[in-house]
Amino acid sequence: MSAFLIAVTIVGTFALLMFLIARASDSDNPMPWGVGIAALLVVVFWVFISAAQADEDKGPCLRYETRMMSTGKTVMPYRVCVERGEWVK
Repeated sequence: MSAFLIAVTIVGTFALLMFLIARASDSDNPMPWGVGIAALLVVVFWVFISAAQADEDKGPCLRYETRMMSTGKTVMPYRVCVERGEWVK
């Protein structure tokens, strides 16, 4: 997925959460809005867990490579997995 779509999804989810919280605080009966907030949080956590599981299923990293990232005036090294293996079952 492109970075733009990821950013739009994050901003949209945050806006929806803020909308639900505002409606729950203004409503006489906040229970339905609270259920919506809980459902949204469950979906967000499910997406995070499934993304972490998908990353874990790729396999162990066999070889790392150090690359340099320039952030302003400083240059910081970071590690990138270059070669992946397969999990032995």
